[in-house]
Amino acid sequence: MKKFIIVIVALFSFLGVQMLLADTTPNHFKFINQKNVALSTPIISNTITVSGIDAAADISIVGVGGTYSINGGGYTSSSGTVVNGNTVTLQLMSASSFSTTTIATLTIGGVKGAFSVKTLAKDTKPDKFIFTPQTGVELNTVITSNTIAVSGINAAAPISIVGGTYSINSGPYTITPGTVENGDTVTLQQTSAGSYNKKTTATLTIGGVKGAFSVTTLTFTKADLTGTWRLNLLKTGSGWWRAIATVDSSGKATLSSCLRSDGDPTCGGTAHLSINASGVVTLTGTGDTKNHFTMASNKKLIAGTSTSDSDYNIMIMQKDTGTTYSAGDVEGQSFVFHQLDIKWRYGTGTTDATGLITTITETTPSGTSTSAPSTILSVNSGVVTMSDDESFQGFLADDKKTIVGTFTHTDTSGSTYCLLIIQITGQTYTSDALVGTWYAHMLNTAPSWVHFTAAVASDGVTSFSHFVCSGSPCIGPSTTPTSSISSSGTITLAEDASFHGQMSDDGKFMVITQTMNGPSYGLSVYTR
Repeated sequence: MKKFIIVIVALFSFLGVQMLLADTTPNHFKFINQKNVALSTPIISNTITVSGIDAAADISIVGVGGTYSINGGGYTSSSGTVVNGNTVTLQLMSASSFSTTTIATLTIGGVKGAFSVKTLAKDTKPDKFIFTPQTGVELNTVITSNTIAVSGINAAAPISIVGGTYSINSGPYTITPGTVENGDTVTLQQTSAGSYNKKTTATLTIGGVKGAFSVTTLTFTKADLTGTWRLNLLKTGSGWWRAIATVDSSGKATLSSCLRSDGDPTCGGTAHLSINASGVVTLTGTGDTKNHFTMASNKKLIAGTSTSDSDYNIMIMQKDTGTTYSAGDVEGQSFVFHQLDIKWRYGTGTTDATGLITTITETTPSGTSTSAPSTILSVNSGVVTMSDDESFQGFLADDKKTIVGTFTHTDTSGSTYCLLIIQITGQTYTSDALVGTWYAHMLNTAPSWVHFTAAVASDGVTSFSHFVCSGSPCIGPSTTPTSSISSSGTITLAEDASFHGQMSDDGKFMVITQTMNGPSYGLSVYTR
């Protein structure tokens, strides 16, 4: 019995020594710190291997958002144990603010290892962005830029604009400063200048980086004159003249197919046309004086006034581009017309499937009437004729929307010389279709002519300037009347019941008749 007790005591003594010799202090371990990490993002450390222990060691972690994983298992923040050879990885949630460091400290058997994570610095300076310049744009027109995508920022960046408006992600356009995020899209708008060959710029700033959007209005060159033009001219009270002008690259105009209202086919040789960058056309070599014409921005119509001997003239030139025409271009159409002879006339009409004008509602200074003429319109290579008037000849523009012609009306009281402009309708117009700067040319039965500039504001208020008259110096009205346009293109003036006009289908010119002081009767062509 005594021997047994001695053996037991010796065994426990041996185990105690073994227990005192157990090693739970691991070798040093290191976690690699990370910088420039994203905000509020779980960040995974490098993996360390526990070494230098021969018994289970305690493991724990401190630090907000810090957890650890043993041997690829689930992440936890609870204390536990590891054994030699185990692998440990940490996970730490990065801060929600820029340039901020968070730390998690892992302890194994009393040995500590820290893992720090620093968020990236705030960057509100975007990558460079480019808006494509636009040239040859219409006057007084809202122009929209290409769309750019904001990149290279990691926080909301300030955005502002000078000289235009901007839209974020196809939202409403605004001039008010705001902010954009990475990936947002931005588009600019600005209104082009009210004069030709003029550059305007809208400058967008995002996070201190600027991008310019430039817009240059169209310009006119001598090349715009080159080609074939159909001419129709009315002389106040004394006749009309029509011709074809072929203009070469130097501006030399060779006339052909001439005809005057008295039957004279003489053309009179050549003339010369020149044009400035603003579209003002000057005609020389014809004997006309004080001539002044402007080209519409579609570059297919020229209108203006001139003086020849004692006659005052208005002339309209339409470019003949060689378009193919068919009978259907004047059949089954609705139209508006304006005419000047010894007074003005305007009205509406329709043609049937044969070109027969089925109804005409006509307004003159004396009143309004309705009739059903037996006139048939025909078109051949753009030349328009009327079945019941051999003297009429007009030309249908290449957009097949405007006919300009001259003719002689003869009755028991004598002959009346007429300029007729027919505009085929069907276009829909918005209330701002009038807004902008117009260059107007008027012939009236006083007789006289006048050309001037009309500027129409967004509320319709119209200002007149740059008046030039055929006779003595003149000035325009001192008031600023209000003009308006209907959805069908009818133009009226609130202060003048006689004023009646029609916008062209492309919105580049309008034709107007009205009663002047005297009274005298006028027809105007406005171009832009």
